[in-house]
Amino acid sequence: MSKPLIFYRFALAKDVLTEMEENPKEFLYGADQLIKEGKVDALFVSKGKRNTLLRKLLYLIEKPVALTYYLGMPLEIVLENWGKVKRSSMIFCINDAISFAVLFFKLLGLVNVPVVALLQSTSERHRKYFGKNKLAVWFLKKLIQKADLVLALSEPARSVLIDKFDLAPEKVRVFYFGVDNNYWSVFENEKEDFILSVGNDHNRDFKTLVSALADSYKLKIVTRLQVPDHKNIEVLNGISNDELRELYQKSALVVAPSKYIETESSGLSVTLQSMSCGSAVVASRSYAMEEIFKDGQNIFFYQAENHEELKVMVDQLFQNKHKILECGKSARKRVHETYNCSNMSKTLDSIFKEFSLF
Repeated sequence: MSKPLIFYRFALAKDVLTEMEENPKEFLYGADQLIKEGKVDALFVSKGKRNTLLRKLLYLIEKPVALTYYLGMPLEIVLENWGKVKRSSMIFCINDAISFAVLFFKLLGLVNVPVVALLQSTSERHRKYFGKNKLAVWFLKKLIQKADLVLALSEPARSVLIDKFDLAPEKVRVFYFGVDNNYWSVFENEKEDFILSVGNDHNRDFKTLVSALADSYKLKIVTRLQVPDHKNIEVLNGISNDELRELYQKSALVVAPSKYIETESSGLSVTLQSMSCGSAVVASRSYAMEEIFKDGQNIFFYQAENHEELKVMVDQLFQNKHKILECGKSARKRVHETYNCSNMSKTLDSIFKEFSLF
């Protein structure tokens, strides 16, 4: 009997479900229980080297796509798993690159089942990189319009996708991301005196963070990215989820600095993980983040790339630590009520039922 197929892409795809037993499950996007119950099939593909003739040939197609959209289109992951693709009753694509690859084959008429595309970055990439390239917009429009359902992580991103790619509003919905609040839990002991920042994506703005805070505060930064050298900065890399959780729990404050963005939800997972651990968060202002959080109540926003505003805000917060504690409590409640794996699972289940798959 055919089942829905969920396409994941992890840096290391080995035995992901086993590893998830003791680790947070948010990047399964609510499907962990469905997978365990055998209701859906999950395909975990890694970002492998182009060391086969097939991958080298397909890269000739993917390369101009990547250079134009700043997003990949890994066609090999579809062909290398063609049997599972053809046996599926529906395909759920967990990010933009996987969506483009699957929709390319649907555009060619080779995939004939419903495709759900979760587009996490396309709206922002349109604004920054290819929105004025009519040919690029035309091609991507053809791809995305082949999706039976398009999901965005925020209402601002949804609006851009509808407007720029001529999508029917009823075919585009918001899929609100949430974290594993059973894993990201509160630490009851006292907070320590460091500020924590976490992230590896290209939108991270550690330059502004360091410029604003390094002279006055002890910073711990978890990243693989290059960070300006400073005596008050400790850069951590390759730590476990358990170690990261402990850092969230002990930090006096978490700062999620991003470059100027409008509709991409950069820093969202870090923000929600921090909040679930009871830590207050200072984050760059964006339309996507403002939809989810209320400034001064469950988050503190500053203008992106403005180191002076960030410094003034953090200085004021450390002069009123009660405000930090109250914000942390309010934020944790927000995550536990709304932005969690349980609610993602309900959304995913309703999508599959809508397509009469359960």
